[in-house]
Amino acid sequence: MLWREKSYWREWVLCLISLACLLAYIYSQSGAVAQQATTKPATQPATQPGTQALWPAALQPTPPEDGNWTMPAKNFANTRYSGLDQINTENVSKLQVAWTFSTGLSKGHEAAPIIVNNTMYVVTPYPNILYALDLTKNGELKWKYESNPNPSSQGTACCDVVNRGAMYDNGTIYFNSLDAFTHAVDANTGQKKWKTQLGEVTRGETITMAPVVKDPFIVERLTPLIVPFSHVQHKESTDPDQRMTDPIIGLETGSSRLFDIFMKGKAYPYKAGQWRDVVLKGMETLNKHNWFPFCTFIIGLPGETDADTKESLNLLYDLRDAKGTFVPTFFVPLENTRMQKKDSAKLIEMTDLQWEFFYTCWKYNLHFWHGGTSANMKFSLGVPLYYYGLGRKLFGNGIKYPLYRFAGVPDRFMRKHLYLDFTGYKRSKGVMHAPVDEILPGFKTVRDHGLNMIDATQLHRIGSSMAATAEPIQIAS
Repeated sequence: MLWREKSYWREWVLCLISLACLLAYIYSQSGAVAQQATTKPATQPATQPGTQALWPAALQPTPPEDGNWTMPAKNFANTRYSGLDQINTENVSKLQVAWTFSTGLSKGHEAAPIIVNNTMYVVTPYPNILYALDLTKNGELKWKYESNPNPSSQGTACCDVVNRGAMYDNGTIYFNSLDAFTHAVDANTGQKKWKTQLGEVTRGETITMAPVVKDPFIVERLTPLIVPFSHVQHKESTDPDQRMTDPIIGLETGSSRLFDIFMKGKAYPYKAGQWRDVVLKGMETLNKHNWFPFCTFIIGLPGETDADTKESLNLLYDLRDAKGTFVPTFFVPLENTRMQKKDSAKLIEMTDLQWEFFYTCWKYNLHFWHGGTSANMKFSLGVPLYYYGLGRKLFGNGIKYPLYRFAGVPDRFMRKHLYLDFTGYKRSKGVMHAPVDEILPGFKTVRDHGLNMIDATQLHRIGSSMAATAEPIQIAS
């Protein structure tokens, strides 16, 4: 049939599909009474049987709230919750400013203050000054400790010169400075106890994170302390109340090449080529315990090629049965970082493959949060109108087929125009399974191939070494 050879025959097919969707939606709404999904009432979860053996210290009866806040997220379970009840829904509107304290800096402040025995400790962004404020005297300054980081670290840091806070333990305040040093300061006097170098700023290594302790079974141990208390629910959760938690995780890219260039140490002790397996195995573990993460990707990293985007699409395809939210973000260089002179990603310069990645992410999200409901159809009704009315004028024809996939047009009509093919695919509601059961570490030590990092599992050994000498030490393999 000659009409099939003409380029516009698919246009008619797609328009007919859109019209059919519209008519089906109108029919489904006419004379029908909307059924509202019932949500189980929130219940105060009790400690689950059998969890006492998972983490005895964390599951002991909660002691009376002492008013202390010794780490950025309150405790190792990251509950960010205080048991104090002097402030409640009845008097919160009457709160007024009692006093203020200014660091005098205009950079981003991301360090949560910690409070120990009526003293508030605050760490500033670069130059990472630690302040101790007396809460019994309206925030009067008790002392300050200047870490004096290497000024060149300002131009090396990837994500502004922020600091994520300090941690208190046994009379000592611990925090990291931007130039990759960890400092231990006497909580009472502000005198330095020790400091040690964890990275080399001349190699592009900086630290903004708060100190933390690593546990290989942390997800399993935290689950009974977090998931039952979550306010977020999802119908695919196996929790009795269908509760789930959604931590933010930066997956960044599926390209092993870009990963090796910009974030080599992110997957330690695994190499860039193992990132896909790490992501899939990690997602399997998280989903198994009702952790449905909020995952971000970066589109338009400097030097990204079609081959890199295809690797990200391959990873996205492998995650098709994962439970979570996948958000594509655009690369934006930050000032005073080593990436500040790089070009940001631009919508008008998006490639066809990048558009496919973008809209496939949102197709996943639509199915995960609204699959099987009328909301799914509502999202698809305006897509053809948007594309022909505005979309193609702004972004070109490359947006067409990725946008139609998002709208619900079957892939079998578009497989020649898209990289991935979901023809015949139906999303599984079970736990996704990673292609590997075990991933062997690619790096032997934190010093392999110029990583120049420190393994968090060795922090207890560092502490022992520090106790034996007052001199700073260099950690090496």
